[in-house]
Amino acid sequence: MSGAPKNAKGNPLKDVAILILAAGASSRMRGSDKLLEKVDTKPILHQIAAMAVATGCPVFVALPVASPNRLGAVSGLAVTQLEVEDADLGLSASIRAGIGVLPKPTKGVMLMLADMPDLTRTDLLYLLDAFTHNPDQVIRASDITETPGHPIIFPARLFPDLMRLTGQHGARAILSAETVQCAISRCQINTPQMIWIRRNNGWHGAKPIHSETSNFFA
Repeated sequence: MSGAPKNAKGNPLKDVAILILAAGASSRMRGSDKLLEKVDTKPILHQIAAMAVATGCPVFVALPVASPNRLGAVSGLAVTQLEVEDADLGLSASIRAGIGVLPKPTKGVMLMLADMPDLTRTDLLYLLDAFTHNPDQVIRASDITETPGHPIIFPARLFPDLMRLTGQHGARAILSAETVQCAISRCQINTPQMIWIRRNNGWHGAKPIHSETSNFFA
């Protein structure tokens, strides 16, 4: 795929936003922050944000309050930084914060977990292209075992439902009521052991791993 998906006027697609969910704690990382772990010399969060920016879509990054290191990881990138005051209440708080500031008219939002360094710009463009052809449908990545995963694009008609989410378990109810189109994506990094494996062996072709954040959408 040679570039960003185009809208009907031939311009780079600007009416689909990307919301990177990076406000949660790294609960499995034994005190370290997985989003600041370096893969190929850059923090994972920086890589994810830079990749999203490269699609040409507007990018929003949900961050915890008073987290200078995560803030520093996305500084200098063309993203809108959102400090989520109630991030401890669950992933839904980050989603509500992001949906609440999307410009009008935004036709869809890609919800993107921040711990997926094996994703590529091409993966994101593939999902975005699918959405341009089906703008009222949920577009969801699947892993190499064809298990539904991330990222997920939600059309604007579902924004009110996303704004009503609470806690860590709720988006699955939205998905279960929808006809979801899936496309292949890759895996996530969740524990120190997985970081070591990714650094030393690479994960392309490996069995995908889903984190606790994935359960919010299962």
